[in-house]
Amino acid sequence: LQSTTTRGTEKTSIHAVDMTTGQEVWSVDVGGVKPAVGPEAVDIFLSTGDARFITSQDEETFRVVVFNHDTRQLTIHSVPFTTGKDSTTTVDSGIDGTFPYFIPAAWIGPTAIISFRDSGLVVLDTATAKVTYGYP
Repeated sequence: LQSTTTRGTEKTSIHAVDMTTGQEVWSVDVGGVKPAVGPEAVDIFLSTGDARFITSQDEETFRVVVFNHDTRQLTIHSVPFTTGKDSTTTVDSGIDGTFPYFIPAAWIGPTAIISFRDSGLVVLDTATAKVTYGYP
């Protein structure tokens, strides 16, 4: 479940909810970052101050990857379903285009394939927090 508060500074969170009780099990706060996909997605042409996130899950872990235009870094949130403990790591994306056009990832397990039209391609292993391929 994704929620966005608009009182004061806008803040987006992603929540795991127990379907039986309706109680929140855990949540991940991504701040004022906008989603890169889905009905709430906004323009993915990024400029100063912009950031976008994508999500995925595998058998044991929920993952959120945030791309920050200004720092050109990828922040990885890994949340095991069993503990709900958010482990966060930040890595350099290697993207240096002037205005990267963030194209959401294809996922293969914990690996995200992210395209930045005209600026490059990044293959990110979110389990090890390593960029395993970058082009150019």
